[in-house]
Amino acid sequence: MTRFVFHHDPKKLPVYSDACHPVQLYDKFKWNSLSSSCIARPIIEKIRDLGSRVSNDSFDFLTIAMAVTAADTFSQREDSKNSWSRELILEVPLHTPDKWNTVSSKLEKALGFLTGDMWTLIFVPGGLVSPLPKKSRKAKQKRMSLKGLDSVCLFSGGLDSAVGAIDLINGGVKKPLLVSHAYKGDASKQDQISKYLLPGGYSPCVRIVVASKFLLRGKENEIEIHPII
Repeated sequence: MTRFVFHHDPKKLPVYSDACHPVQLYDKFKWNSLSSSCIARPIIEKIRDLGSRVSNDSFDFLTIAMAVTAADTFSQREDSKNSWSRELILEVPLHTPDKWNTVSSKLEKALGFLTGDMWTLIFVPGGLVSPLPKKSRKAKQKRMSLKGLDSVCLFSGGLDSAVGAIDLINGGVKKPLLVSHAYKGDASKQDQISKYLLPGGYSPCVRIVVASKFLLRGKENEIEIHPII
C-alpha cells in the first residue's frame, strides 16, 4: 500500500518514506527534488495561454487527473503483494472538495476498472482556484483557434485512435479537439498524423519528475497531455 500526498505548497507535504510519497503540484513554489516528486509544473501557464478562464470545477478535475497520473507513474507494480494489483491512497487538495467527495467512490470504481488496482481518493480543502487567462495576442489567437470545436477525441498516434478520429471528422457532424497523452518519442508520430486530420489538434506538455526511492534525485519522464483533460 502506498499513500500519495499532494499539495502545491511544499511546506504542507510530509516527509518521504516507503509508505508515503509526497508530490508537489504545479509551479507556485520552488521544487526540491531531494524532498518530493512533482507534477504539472508548466501547466498553469499553458492554461493561461488558452486565453479563456476554465471553471474551478474543471481545474479541480485537472488536479485529480494529475494526481492519478502521478500515482500510476510513480508506483511500481512489482512492489505490490501479488506483483500486479496496487493499493493506492491519494490525498488531493481541491478548491471544492466536498463536491468531489460525493462522487469519489464512482471515480475509484472507474479507476479500478481501468487499471486493475485498488484506489482510495481523499479530497481535502486547500486547492488552487482556476488561474486567470492571459490577455496577450498569442492567448487571443489560441482562444480563437478553439472556437467552433464541439467535442474531444483522444489521440495517441496509434491506429485505434487515428481510425476513431477519422470516423469522427469524416462524419461531418463533429469538430473535435485531438487530445494526446503520450510518452516522449510518440510526439513525432502524433504530429505527422494530426496534420492530415485536424489543424491545431493538440499541444501542451506536462512534465512528470519522479523522485528516486533511494537517492531522491529527480528522474524525468515527459508526458504530453492537454490541459483540459
